[in-house]
Parts: sequence; structure tokens; C-alpha cells
Amino acid sequence: GLAMAVQRSWVPLEAVVGVWEISPFCSGKALLELVWKCRSAADVVCIVFKNRYCASVSIEQFVNGWTQVMKPVPLMEDSHCELDAQRWHCLCSSEWRLTHFRAGEDVKIRLVLCQSSGLWDDFSVQRVSLYRLEGSDRDQFQKQSEAIGLFRRCKEAAAKHAQAGSSPAASVIAAVELLQ
Repeated sequence: GLAMAVQRSWVPLEAVVGVWEISPFCSGKALLELVWKCRSAADVVCIVFKNRYCASVSIEQFVNGWTQVMKPVPLMEDSHCELDAQRWHCLCSSEWRLTHFRAGEDVKIRLVLCQSSGLWDDFSVQRVSLYRLEGSDRDQFQKQSEAIGLFRRCKEAAAKHAQAGSSPAASVIAAVELLQ
């Protein structure tokens, strides 16, 4: 099936993983820089890591300053509960929008990791690896991961409406509006 073809096409990407640092501007926030050489503006890149008590992650890109290119994505269902606090995660480039880079140039991003709960003294990500999708599966994977990103946004919209006390029908309508 598709999954087998995609798995055979992933190749490790040489990247420099920076030093883990706690943000001096905000408690409960940490930063991790990643730098790699861009081969093509159409590259599909995935960052794979094991979570260690981070509640959410966003991505920023450095181009004359740091700019957010991916809004926060939850890594834990509940930041106060450790059931899923050490799961593996994969963030694909179809979920963020890098700008201003060309083949042969360095791409510099940073993971912005947040933990709002006071229960965890320490949080981080471990075993960070980057992969590039090679071969003919790239276009099909791009479409599939864009659909997964859209599904994630629809699910979040429905959840927000449900939390606000909206009816189930209103929650579904809010999610469907994202599809249009």
C-alpha cells in the first residue's frame, strides 16, 4: 500500500540540532534550533522526536528575525496528565509554511515548546531527527499530509465550539467551513 511506498522513500537529512535553551522571556517555554541545507524549495521534510512533557509546539523560521510559520500544535491532550507525555511525534513541512529560502541555502527554524502546567519541573524533546522524502511518492505524500493538517484544524474548530457550549451541529458547521 501507500504506507509501504512512502516508508521506503524517507532518507535521513543531515541537520545541526542546536542547544536546548529555556526562554528567558517566558517561564514554561523552551527553544530548540534546527538548521539544514535546502536542496529544493519543494522538499518535504519531517521532524521526528520523542516528547518529554511538552504540552505544545510551534515553529518559527529565521529570516531577518524570527517569524512563526506553524501555530501551536498540542503534543499532550491534557498538560496536567502524563498519559501521553512521552509519545513520538512527526511534524511535516506541509504543516508549516517556510518562506525565503532557495536550493543550497541553509534553512534555520526553531521549535518553540511550551508547558503551562506547574506539575512538570522539566520538559524537552529527545532524539530529534529530520527526514526528507525522496522519489515519486513526494506529491502523493504532500496531498495526504495536507489533508491530515486540514483534518486537525477541523477537529480543533469543532472542539472550540463544543467547549463554548455550541450545539453539535454548530460545531460540525464550524469545521466544515474550514473546508470551503
